[in-house]
Amino acid sequence: MNSKPARWLSILTLGLDKPLGQYYLYKWRKRQMRLTEYFYNGSADYKTLLNKINRKKEKIDRLVFTQF
Repeated sequence: MNSKPARWLSILTLGLDKPLGQYYLYKWRKRQMRLTEYFYNGSADYKTLLNKINRKKEKIDRLVFTQF
């Protein structure tokens, strides 16, 4: 690792940062694919899932903005 903060994150989390990041990326891709399938198939679940995703995004944004 060339980045000092990335190195510290790896040390601090005992090396679990990379597998955890891969897991979250996998879940995000899976959710995006499901959303795309719902959109193109004209499913009513599209709007429900989109609202759920938007609520999650807003919550994360609020958490990030309160920290900085």
